[in-house]
Amino acid sequence: TSTLPGDYFALAHTSTSDATYLLIYNPHPVAVTARVTYVQPSGKGVKRTYALSAKQRIGLHVNADPFVIANTPHAAVVQTQDAARPLVAELSNYHGSGWPAGEATEGVRPSSTWLFAEGATGLSVNFQESFAIFNPSDEAVNVAMTFYGATGAVLLTKTVPISAGPGVTRVAVNPDLPTSEHSTRLVATGRDTGQPRGIVAERLMRWNSQIEGHRSAGVPA
Repeated sequence: TSTLPGDYFALAHTSTSDATYLLIYNPHPVAVTARVTYVQPSGKGVKRTYALSAKQRIGLHVNADPFVIANTPHAAVVQTQDAARPLVAELSNYHGSGWPAGEATEGVRPSSTWLFAEGATGLSVNFQESFAIFNPSDEAVNVAMTFYGATGAVLLTKTVPISAGPGVTRVAVNPDLPTSEHSTRLVATGRDTGQPRGIVAERLMRWNSQIEGHRSAGVPA
């Protein structure tokens, strides 16, 4: 997967109980071809191309793609084959029997640093928090995660290694912070060079027996 401009998603599929859709819109008055890349945790990827006519919007059912493995985190990248005509992409996810809940997120560009103001585990509704981290580059990275309490005190630091990309991993927060309210900072550096490296990070929250939830890409810094 190249790091050319596009919309990057750290988590494009979650489980067989979810329905995940990738929505792509061509806002231009002429046809544009979209290139969609799905990436498995192993780094194996597949590219699909879709021709979008002027002003057209398409919806791709991610679960139905034969490359996508059930109950396995995948990343996705939506790029245009015409750099002068960027596309708009969002990812929507619906979960639970009868789809009682869902969430959506816009695509982002890779950054070496991501900030998240929201964060909670446990508490009265048993928040389950996790991060999806996508390394689109061909260099292995270390992702330093720092969790801060309400007063700014450091609650936890941990380093998540991700192999040479493209590669995607999922990090559960509850095992390290079972009951907490916090903000989070992620900083990625090359494992060999120590230099900043662009990644994509999303935070996922589920509660009430995993029925309700939301997700968000962080703020790049």
